[in-house]
Amino acid sequence: MNKIFKMMIAAAFILTGHTVQAQDSTLVQVTIENIAPENGVVLTPIWVGFHNGNFDSYNGGLRALPGLERLAEDGNNSLISEQFLDFNAQRGGYTYIDNSGRRPKSRLVRTGDLTDIHRQDATLGAAPVRPGETVSQVFELRNDGSNNYFSYASMVLPTNDFFIANGNPLAHSISSLLEDGGEISFFIGTPEGGTNDAGTEREDFNFSAGNGLFPNRNLPAGQAGPNQGGRTRRAIANVVGNPFQSFRLISRRDRVRLAIASSFVRRIVRILSRFDFLPKVEQTIASLKQSLAEFKASVIIDVDGLDFNQYQDGIARVTISALAPEVSFTGMVENAEVADDEAFVEAADAGNLYFNIHTTDFNGGEIRGQLDLVLSDNTVGGVRTLELGAMLDSAQEPDNASDSNAMGVGSVTIVIAEDGSATYSSELSVNGIDVDDLIPVAVFSAIHIHNAPRGANGGVLQDFIVDAGGTPTDFSVLEQE
Repeated sequence: MNKIFKMMIAAAFILTGHTVQAQDSTLVQVTIENIAPENGVVLTPIWVGFHNGNFDSYNGGLRALPGLERLAEDGNNSLISEQFLDFNAQRGGYTYIDNSGRRPKSRLVRTGDLTDIHRQDATLGAAPVRPGETVSQVFELRNDGSNNYFSYASMVLPTNDFFIANGNPLAHSISSLLEDGGEISFFIGTPEGGTNDAGTEREDFNFSAGNGLFPNRNLPAGQAGPNQGGRTRRAIANVVGNPFQSFRLISRRDRVRLAIASSFVRRIVRILSRFDFLPKVEQTIASLKQSLAEFKASVIIDVDGLDFNQYQDGIARVTISALAPEVSFTGMVENAEVADDEAFVEAADAGNLYFNIHTTDFNGGEIRGQLDLVLSDNTVGGVRTLELGAMLDSAQEPDNASDSNAMGVGSVTIVIAEDGSATYSSELSVNGIDVDDLIPVAVFSAIHIHNAPRGANGGVLQDFIVDAGGTPTDFSVLEQE
């Protein structure tokens, strides 16, 4: 198992139909920085996906489907992610564009390509991405063409339904990274055509999203929930020119108040101008005009700096980097007794087993890996052997408890006898954490196998280091690279 395990940091555990196999893979890091100027536009948490070129999220000139509509109106990525990952064993994954007829149309259709099962996606960031802020995540991608293309989408704030995305699914190939390593970088939301109007809501600051992120601009409260703006059924189109020219920059009430005030000031100025020979008349007229200008500034929405079509390089920069498969330490458990056979096997079958690694910087866990990838499950002569795989990273720690760039891969092989008793073997490889940084937790060592579903914390079932032959405070059983 040692040789296989050392390859795991550069291999993805993949299920293809009913056949289990390991394929060469590459670790890549996606980093997206909002490069809008200070007080410029904000992006909602950014959806990204890797695919084989089959996933077309939208076409200009066609209408937006519900998944893209939710993203563009409310910054809600859940439906587009669900559709991106939805796979049918006979008909492949979904794409948004139907090209089967004489002209394309927006419609969810199956691609007919069974390699769509290997798509990967994520939402980068847990909060709106402001100018100068960066979001990042590491992915393990297959090198067989299944993940050669990168797609992205995000709502632009403050708007009703403006978004940035790549309408061409083949626009961003990462095949060179998967083959040769290195880094690629490009700008998104670029001037004159890089931002789109989904065409699903009327442009109106009264129901735009993200207004609270822009204080002192006289913006109204904006939407308080999804689907609150006036509905439209226009086709998706590029936002060109001044993006806010169709927005109402002043309320009806304030428009009336401003008209009355302007008329009053003009009338008074005409009267006073007849007496320009009197002292202080000129000063009074200037004061009246200044007061009118201040009143106008107090009721008109300030969009200065929000014109993203004036940003030289666009709204954001994407950088995708191939990571070297370096290993900090490895560890191995061989045929360890399971403390609670029934609980351990039940958790394994439910996908609830997970590794958690505790360090001095992150006492609650620096990286975590859910053991929910079934590599094999065979029963011979009444003895069942179940092998599970996991990728460890900080993104799996609940509540954003860690922002570490460390990573790991691990496997657990469980042997269940006919009487229900179980033993397990395990291998773990970690990059980015030194053994000296590991810290015991209560009566346990620094590395455990827990019981809980993704996104939740659960109790310890097995102590990895103790089962490997160490103690809660002696980590010398780990092999440092």
